Amino acid sequence: MRLKQRLGSQSWHRVLIPASDVAKLGAGGLMDNFEKAYRAAGVPPGVEVYHNEIDGAHVFFFSPMASVVAAHVLEQFGARRCLGEPDVSTCRRVQV
Repeated sequence: MRLKQRLGSQSWHRVLIPASDVAKLGAGGLMDNFEKAYRAAGVPPGVEVYHNEIDGAHVFFFSPMASVVAAHVLEQFGARRCLGEPDVSTCRRVQV
């Protein structure tokens, strides 16, 4: 099922970029593309993105509005729907 079809549920989504030599490039590419989609959508309110790095792996959480704004970007990076709202207390909020 495509991400856009699942977005009707207004779910949070998670993108995991595994630790590797290109992890930082992948994380940067994700956020560069997300920010372009966010600006193209007119910088809508309610967009939240959180990031954490664990053992070299990058984990991003996208709020429901962020998931809608950049569905095509998240799909390209293999986003997965979260079951409920994730605990982002150990993450840092990304300024977009």
